[in-house]
Amino acid sequence: MWYSIRKFVLLILFPLAMNAQAEDGRAYLSTHSLLGSVGIKSWKTLRDERVVKQDLDYSCGAASLATLLNEHYGLDQLT
Repeated sequence: MWYSIRKFVLLILFPLAMNAQAEDGRAYLSTHSLLGSVGIKSWKTLRDERVVKQDLDYSCGAASLATLLNEHYGLDQLT
């Protein structure tokens, strides 16, 4: 099943998304049976999505602890 979904995405949706306009952060897809839009995120955004970044050179410990607390315990970071 996963193979068929991956094959569908690579063969059908990926070429369509490459040709779509994405000025507003969305890819618009249109086929004979599919019409819609998909949100686009960069690899850097996906990588850093759930990571608390350090602000200063000496705040790496606090940032890593905040990331662990967010992910393991579901706590939100204090801002």
